[in-house]
Amino acid sequence: MALARRGPVFRGRSHTAPARARSGRAGRSWRRSGVSVAALVAAVTIGISACAIGPDPGPALVPGGGGNGGQTAPASSSAPAKAPELRAPANDLPWQDCAAKVSGDYGAPAPNGLRVQCATLASPVDPDRSQTTLSLALTRITSPTTPADAAPLVLTSGTDMPSSRALLLLASGAGRSLLDKHPVVAVDRRGIPQSTPLDCLTRADRAAYADNGLTRGASEDRRIGDLASAASDAADACTETLAPDQLAFGVGAAASDLETLR
Repeated sequence: MALARRGPVFRGRSHTAPARARSGRAGRSWRRSGVSVAALVAAVTIGISACAIGPDPGPALVPGGGGNGGQTAPASSSAPAKAPELRAPANDLPWQDCAAKVSGDYGAPAPNGLRVQCATLASPVDPDRSQTTLSLALTRITSPTTPADAAPLVLTSGTDMPSSRALLLLASGAGRSLLDKHPVVAVDRRGIPQSTPLDCLTRADRAAYADNGLTRGASEDRRIGDLASAASDAADACTETLAPDQLAFGVGAAASDLETLR
């Protein structure tokens, strides 16, 4: 068997330079120790010939592959955790009847035979850093058969439509049967007129938005310029008015309001 002689190995640094530095001295050492080299080669050859011929079969496979002495692990008998039971809130808000107000706000009749109530909830503007609170408008509708100990369902519709209006439509339509099992509470999104409205636009800006930039005799370029100018002015005004909480009216802040209600 032919053996390839390997030079010394240096960990953590290149072994090329030290090998050249010692080449003369190492060569003389190998020549003087011819007998020792021959003995070393013979010992290595004997050691190799004593090894088994053929590929190493490797360690024996473990039946099951999952440990435990090759035995299959017993199936878990623990059942998944049950969801917590929904209950009526221990501390309720001071609800007041407001069917006439809600009906007048949206120009829609209040659903017959149902009780419409309103309340307000103080919620932190920024729960992480602000001690200032804002007021959220809540609307609750129940039926005569709604259980007193039933957990309320919360309705939120975003910014396109006030949640209180969506609840009014729900109770007047197919969702009326839901009220026989649970009261439904609508949370109007912060920043809309019902819940701490954002009001930082001038009359001129509002007029430009309402008219879509159209004025008598205005060209298309002027119309685009008027809208762009109104948008820029509104952005600057709202930033100054709402600072330092100008970013506290997004989806994350609205979600924190639901946690406050919870």
